Amino acid sequence: PRLRFLDGLRRIALFAMMFVQIVAWALLSTLWCSSAMKILVNQEAANAEAVAKCYSGPEQNVWELVMGKQIDIGAASSTLELAQRAHVGPGMKGVELNSNNGGGMRTLVRLAGVDSMIGVELTKSVVETGRKRTEEEGLSNKIKFINKNSLENGLPDASADFVYSKD
Repeated sequence: PRLRFLDGLRRIALFAMMFVQIVAWALLSTLWCSSAMKILVNQEAANAEAVAKCYSGPEQNVWELVMGKQIDIGAASSTLELAQRAHVGPGMKGVELNSNNGGGMRTLVRLAGVDSMIGVELTKSVVETGRKRTEEEGLSNKIKFINKNSLENGLPDASADFVYSKD
């Protein structure tokens, strides 16, 4: 009985430590991004540098703690629903603007049969995370990332069958 009690206390302590870590990351992220996210209130302050600064901080770690490695707003089910509605599938190549770590692209390649994707992402550290996640899943031969502003990405006109962005 005493051992079970101690085991229960250890589990509670581990849960409490994880909870504190998530809250700490969230607070750090909020502090780090507060100046960058003023763009939501003051559109005159909107610029790529402010957004990149926000996502270069602990923000990416918070997203992965909350959503897992597949950061894909609405999850794979909504990505697949959009692909189906837009007739996106095998034999196609696509571009994702503001791709984050590529969770949506990995879903499209793995589950919708898309041949290849290019992710355009402004923040270098997010691109690095995306490349790592894509390599972990064995999809780096089908998914590439470029570290550019989505509006000034340098991709040639008509270089893809579809453009995708979801947030």
